[in-house]
Amino acid sequence: MELTPSVSRSSLYIDDITDNGILNIGRGRLIPTTPWEGVWKGIAEWFGVESQNMGSVLPNLSNFASNIFDAADLFQSNLFR
Repeated sequence: MELTPSVSRSSLYIDDITDNGILNIGRGRLIPTTPWEGVWKGIAEWFGVESQNMGSVLPNLSNFASNIFDAADLFQSNLFR
């Protein structure tokens, strides 16, 4: 089975990483827009973690409401092509 990324680059990257960017707090530090759990939720789903067990695998997931990716957001299956 071949897996290919399906998230568009524009949804993952910020537009302005210059010193004047809104997420730049100086000295090369940027405020993140996607939580660690945002990507790992989709990976955990792909590995077969069921939704009722997701809180055990990613205990901080409930603290975030946006930029959370599902397996379908991250991977597309080319199994039947």
